[in-house]
Amino acid sequence: RDDTAVLRNADYKTARNALKHWSESRDDMGNFMDLDTLRIASDRSQSAFNTVCDPLHKIESVKLLVYAEYHRVAMSCETEDGSPDWIRGKKKAQKILEQYFSEEQLPELHKAAKEELKGANHFTRAFRDKKKRREMLLNFNLLERSVFTLHPLDETFNHPKFPTLEKAVVHACQSKTDGMMMLPAAIGHTIGPTVRATFSGHSDAVYCCAVYADGTRAISGSGDSTLRVWNLSNGEEAQTLRGQSKMFSCCTVYANGTRVISGSWDKTLRIWDLSTGKEIQMIGGHRASVYCCAVYANDTRAISGSGDKTLRVWNLSTGEEVHALTGHGGSVHCCAVFGDGTRAISGSGDKNLRVWDLSTAKEIHTLRGHNDTVSCCAVYANGTRAI
Repeated sequence: RDDTAVLRNADYKTARNALKHWSESRDDMGNFMDLDTLRIASDRSQSAFNTVCDPLHKIESVKLLVYAEYHRVAMSCETEDGSPDWIRGKKKAQKILEQYFSEEQLPELHKAAKEELKGANHFTRAFRDKKKRREMLLNFNLLERSVFTLHPLDETFNHPKFPTLEKAVVHACQSKTDGMMMLPAAIGHTIGPTVRATFSGHSDAVYCCAVYADGTRAISGSGDSTLRVWNLSNGEEAQTLRGQSKMFSCCTVYANGTRVISGSWDKTLRIWDLSTGKEIQMIGGHRASVYCCAVYANDTRAISGSGDKTLRVWNLSTGEEVHALTGHGGSVHCCAVFGDGTRAISGSGDKNLRVWDLSTAKEIHTLRGHNDTVSCCAVYANGTRAI
């Protein structure tokens, strides 16, 4: 045991010292040049992982290995402009994470996660010390988040997934047990990518989407001239709505998920029956593309914004125009109705937002501050603020 401890400490110290020496080995331009030192750090980190028994020490070894290999691989390769290939370096770091945090390599960590999720029993009880169990999960979480945020940030699609470990971290975050180490509240909710499902089917850009009130389905509109309904539980396409010749730019579900209203570059709004997938009404009046729409007043009214610089209020029963709201100096790109249905807010290419009285069609406020087109807006539930 003494010999093993000496070897373990030697590997750790050599790896840490190599990384420290390397981080200080910049030339006058701030570039890191000593790749041999990084190779030493990588080799000794792997040796330490294979030598130690304590899973916390193993995680520490993986951390040293990740950072050594991330920089070594990136600086061993160059992009066309002569810069380090950080994409390749990040892929290497992600691969190390996937390999060393597998159940085969770190069974103790996975046992701790299962115990955290299922509670202690004679099958899974590997850690009587809850504090140590959660310390392992915390260290895993911190390293995984660090790798996820390595440069470049957009290189996240290769990030490995650890569903059981991540669920265990979330569970530990939410624990109310007194006297035990608690994980920071933010940890566990920001681990790696948050993508739950990818819905594929559109053949062109997707410009709008809306979720049904019951949260079971969503609908999207695209430049491929279709609206598509998706089952959110399995990601499958449930329905395709066709009929407009130009791209869909906005859509809103209403009437308890039985109707959808859509706006298009063909200057119209259309109402669809979601039970049949058929168009049941076309509403015309705008002189340019329709960019946004919303439904209010117990599903009896709709409001839409257009490239013709106006907002228009419509009677959904008859399809007739009720009001035209004028005042913007540019295309109206977004709109939202306050919860009580008495006011609306809109954003425009004129860089401003405007608040409107829907009963009189008069402008109440102009909100200034943006330096470019306002492309989205929403109202707080209590109606006191907007974003």
